[in-house]
Amino acid sequence: MTKNKALSGACRGNSNAIGTSIMESPERWTWISRLERQRQAAAKYPRHQHWMRAHSHQHAYREIMIVLKGCGPLGVGGCVYRAAPGTVFLFDKGEEHDFGYSSEHTDSRHLWLHFISPHRITANEAATRNGRLLADKSATRFMPLQGPFVECLTEYWNACADGDCSPLALARLKAVATLVLLQAWLGRTNAIDNGSVSEHGKSVVAQIRDYIAGHLNEDLSLRNLAHMAGYEAVYFDRLFHKYTSESLRRHINRLRLERAGKLLDQGRTAKATAEQLGFGSSAYFCRFFKTATGLTPSAWANTRRHRA
Repeated sequence: MTKNKALSGACRGNSNAIGTSIMESPERWTWISRLERQRQAAAKYPRHQHWMRAHSHQHAYREIMIVLKGCGPLGVGGCVYRAAPGTVFLFDKGEEHDFGYSSEHTDSRHLWLHFISPHRITANEAATRNGRLLADKSATRFMPLQGPFVECLTEYWNACADGDCSPLALARLKAVATLVLLQAWLGRTNAIDNGSVSEHGKSVVAQIRDYIAGHLNEDLSLRNLAHMAGYEAVYFDRLFHKYTSESLRRHINRLRLERAGKLLDQGRTAKATAEQLGFGSSAYFCRFFKTATGLTPSAWANTRRHRA
């Protein structure tokens, strides 16, 4: 039996762990983050090393994930770690990590926290089967978290990220992160009736809209936003359309176009506007703007100046 098969067998043996028992024993959690001076040794999953080259992403918000059930490999910063029940991952801003789950994952349940602002966190429970994310998350809902614990968590994480990685600072960060994870877990409710499910979906879409409005210069791909919301991409796109009457892409383009018009009115160049709104190049921005308005950015600015 190979080492990877042995690890897989051990994972299946633990896959019956109940999330409640994990959340009731925070003293047994294993923490993995780049803030740690001595991190848990990386596991050897050769197939996952190859898989994650095409299945990694990074974004401008922080995340925390704790494994509730099942286990498997999880790539962070180019290394692969064994994610077993009770393992907590802290993903900092811009830190590359897996997007999705490889076939080496057993049936799993993960609790995710997404820092959509310094004062607010969204939470969701991701369920996987045979490495595939299950689309139906309506059985459980997590309302957005805010309050002193969230603000303290942001403050302590900022301090550690700025260089204060002393044992005391890390212990303080972990203590508050534990409280926020428990707050999310204890605050979840079973959404059995359709009304609760609808309210949850509406609330999640509202939170994502707020995030989009404040982060137009970042990666606002469907897969990233669906991941933050805790839904499978196609399902979330339909949910977004249901509560906004426009597709996610149309909504983002409309906001970027409105912001671009205001920036050009303020005298910004097409290049500066493109950079501020997250376009890959000024040429692409100019094509986008002309397609939407019929005018180039410079022609738009000239027309507005003459009218003024």
